[in-house]
Amino acid sequence: MLLLLYFPFKRRFTMLTKHRVAAVALLLGSCLSAMAADAPRADMPSFTGIKPGNYFEFTESQASMGGCRRWNIKEVTSDGMLVIQCKDLLIYQLVANSLNITKMIKTNGDVEYEFKPFMPTMAFPLEVGKKWSGEYAGFTEDTGDKWKSKIKCEVTAFEKVKVVAGEFDAFRIECVDNWRALLVFSGEKKSTRWYAPKIGTVIKVLHDDAKWNYQLTGYKLD
Repeated sequence: MLLLLYFPFKRRFTMLTKHRVAAVALLLGSCLSAMAADAPRADMPSFTGIKPGNYFEFTESQASMGGCRRWNIKEVTSDGMLVIQCKDLLIYQLVANSLNITKMIKTNGDVEYEFKPFMPTMAFPLEVGKKWSGEYAGFTEDTGDKWKSKIKCEVTAFEKVKVVAGEFDAFRIECVDNWRALLVFSGEKKSTRWYAPKIGTVIKVLHDDAKWNYQLTGYKLD
């Protein structure tokens, strides 16, 4: 008798649990779909009307920013590079390829770092769920390192992010960088960056190699 009573009860309980789990899953799926639908799509910002004096200011990242903080939006060159400048440092971003960085050099031409053809960590338009991949060759002057990488990125969320400069609605972009150097060394580096459409820039980066980390501390856009 106990077995006859036990198994039907277990079966009813299991069926009831499955129904509840299915209902929760459907409800959660509906909520996630609604959240995804509410998340905006971000097109690449326009830099056609660059005004002198506009700038972005970041924490002192030795690797990403060369230890320099305030970056003025300088110009778009005839070959399609957005150039920003801090003291004697220039960063070049390729307009035709989602403003991805190609290099940082000094005004005398010395290369601080370079990514050929560019580091593909952005791919406009941005929307939650978008994925992309790419390859590049990298060089950094501070260590003399040279490497080749295959990188995969995904926009995983649209969320509020607080940095020194304030709170922004931003796309969270997660990347996995598989690198190889000298044919014998290889590894994986993960990074997350947050892009704020309102001001058209990455406001925060968290990287496995902390020397590449930075966040926005101030800006001026007329």
